[in-house]
Amino acid sequence: MDSGERGQLEVSAQLGNRLAAYAAVTSPLLVIGFADDRMIPTWLCREVADAVPGASGEEHTSTKKEFR
Repeated sequence: MDSGERGQLEVSAQLGNRLAAYAAVTSPLLVIGFADDRMIPTWLCREVADAVPGASGEEHTSTKKEFR
């Protein structure tokens, strides 16, 4: 794990679970997840897309696949 990955994990641990706060987002949002992302798995991206009212999500692999 490099220093960038460690830093991202440390910040995530400090912030805690933000899903409830995402319900207050009022801007249009497209959440994009990448199937081979080692830090943020697509199921977490899907959680964010589901938590934000009206948001949509996409998972990118070798072919495009929508969450919803």
